[in-house]
Amino acid sequence: MSAVLLAAALATGAPPQALALRRLEAIALDRAVAATDDAEAAGWAAAALSSRRARNAMLGADVVAREREIERAAATEPGKVDAALLPASDAPAAEGEARARAAGRTLARLLDRFDPSWREGSRGAVRALDDLLLDAVAGLGIEPAEIEESVKEREWRRAWAEAGARTP
Repeated sequence: MSAVLLAAALATGAPPQALALRRLEAIALDRAVAATDDAEAAGWAAAALSSRRARNAMLGADVVAREREIERAAATEPGKVDAALLPASDAPAAEGEARARAAGRTLARLLDRFDPSWREGSRGAVRALDDLLLDAVAGLGIEPAEIEESVKEREWRRAWAEAGARTP
């Protein structure tokens, strides 16, 4: 999240858990892109989308809509989708727009893999990228992958520290 998006999220009562879920989502997206097996990639994509749904439920609709706008713009910029990606989990949470652009390019790459026709017609221009990816992987019947507990704990602690909150 950018400093502005982070401030907006925190001002609307979004807890540090939303930051941790964003980090876990990014880790799962990175793993989905890196996976050579389609089933493994779909499992990581499903895990990322699960974290995203939980995070989005904590944020205001305006924050979610702005993030999706940034993602869509990054995904549809000519020549940018195939550019080297900044792994979504490497960007600090304070660099929200860069993080959203990286996520948009990552979502586009996964959509190209699981639903190559997503750019055609109006559905790719209207629907959120995460909704399109959810549809693409849901039909595969693959369970979400599970991030290791040690990684989850590390990211929860980082998010609480970043938000200036005490770890529960």
